[in-house]
Order: sequence, then C-alpha cells, then structure tokens
Amino acid sequence: ISVIVGQLYPRTDVRRDGAYTIFYMGINLGAAIGSLLCGYIGETYGWAYGFGLAGIGMLLGLAVFTWGKPLLLGRGEPSRPLSKGTEWGLYAAGFGLVAICWVLIQNQAVVGMLLGIFGALLVAYVIFTAVTKLAPEDRDRIFAALFLIITSIVFWALFEQAGSSLNLFTERHVERGGVPASMFQSINAIYIILLAPVFATLWTVLGRKGKEPSAPFKFGLGVVQVGLGFLVLVWGANSVGVNVPTPVIFIFLIYLLHTTGELCLSPVGLSAMNRLAPAHMASLIMGVW
Repeated sequence: ISVIVGQLYPRTDVRRDGAYTIFYMGINLGAAIGSLLCGYIGETYGWAYGFGLAGIGMLLGLAVFTWGKPLLLGRGEPSRPLSKGTEWGLYAAGFGLVAICWVLIQNQAVVGMLLGIFGALLVAYVIFTAVTKLAPEDRDRIFAALFLIITSIVFWALFEQAGSSLNLFTERHVERGGVPASMFQSINAIYIILLAPVFATLWTVLGRKGKEPSAPFKFGLGVVQVGLGFLVLVWGANSVGVNVPTPVIFIFLIYLLHTTGELCLSPVGLSAMNRLAPAHMASLIMGVW
C-alpha cells in the first residue's frame, strides 16, 4: 500500500511528503477507533472478543480497498495479467502463511531468532545488489535509504514502548480515573489525526518555497522528540514521588511529543524509501524499512 501511494506522484513532486502524512492520518483513524473499541471490549467482555473485533476491522479495510481500486488509476497492478493458476496459487500461499504465523506466535523465541537471521540476510542482499548490479547514482540512493533505516531503529525502539512498558506504567502507576489502560493506546492515533494535516501543510508550503528540511534533519527531529517525551514523563513521576500515582497529564504529554516526533520521521521515511529506491526495488526497500 505504501509503495502505491508513492506511485501516485512523480519522484520530485513536493506534495509527496504531505501525501504520505495524509495517508498516515488515515491509518491512525483506524488505530484510534480500534484501540478504543477493541481495548474496551477486551477488558470488559474478554480478549477473544477484542481480538475478534480487530479481525473484522481488517476485513472492512480490505473491502474498502477493493471498492476504491479504480481511483488508483492502475497503480500497483501487475505488468501483465496473472494466470488463474498463479492467482489461486497466491491465495493458497496466503492461507498457508496464516497457518505458519499461527504456529510462530506460540513460539516467541523462534520468532526472535528468525527475525534476526532473515533481517541480516535481507540487508546483506540489498547491499550486494546495490554494489554489484546498480548504477552509481542508484547505489548511493540505496545507501542513503539504509542510513535512514538504521536511524529509525533508534526511534522505534523507544517509541514502541507505548504498547508494552509505557502501557504497563499507565496501568500500575498513573491516576487514570477508572479509564481502562488499554484505551490510552488511542491517544497517539488521535494526536496524529489532529496534527497530520498541520504537518502535511507545513512540508508542502516549505517545499514550494524551497525551505523544506532534508529527510535526515526531519529524522533527527523525530529522535530528539521521542527522547524528550521520556524526560517529561520521568520529571512528572519524580515530581510527585515514587509511591504516589503520576498525574495523567504526563501520559498525554509523552504521547504528544512522541506523536510530533513520529510525524517528523515515519511518513517522511515512507516517502524517502519510495523516492530513493529504484522502481524494481521499491517494494523490497519498503519491506526493509
């Protein structure tokens, strides 16, 4: 999907970062509604129902995509029509992969090992391809993309505490006023819905004036803000004492700083991957990202 968004715009179009930000806003509309509904249903009636509701949401997303395909003007379509055998083979492979994923979810240690092995092999393959098969200009673009990917790892390692340690902190050490902790997962998504149009407009206006910051500079802003978010939370927790519940305002503040950092890095990163990758490697580089 992310590659298709990039295919709607020429490589040098100044609207590209803004378009990815609006696309990102749409993703987070689902994230906000999903966190509120699935979290509430899960904590109130049982987690099986919460996860089941998430599956229904995924099916609705597929239905919307199928309905809206004509609006994509053929982007993302195969270069030639697939044979019926190939098409049904892909469906069968999809069901097979669902079964494999179900098995892997039961074995977390195996998943961690496989991610490490295949991640290393994938990066090695990209570097090998860039060095041996690409023109110097395309090779340099691939190396620039890899630099941004490595930088993003630092950001996401901190940002993704939201679904684990930060959520547990919210449940155990924050004055929530009776609100289920899982529903706080929607704060980030709601902030994105509110702020994404602001960032999309900002990047587009600056781009037209020739003053838009570079992708690495935006990435730097993202990493700084995710760190500032944790500093604010630590300050807030220490200000009231270890054995006193932390005021909920500090949870809203850390999510605000993490969201502004995310808007500087994540949609910009999607746009950069699509802009830097040669057309025949676009999906591969997006996968590495």
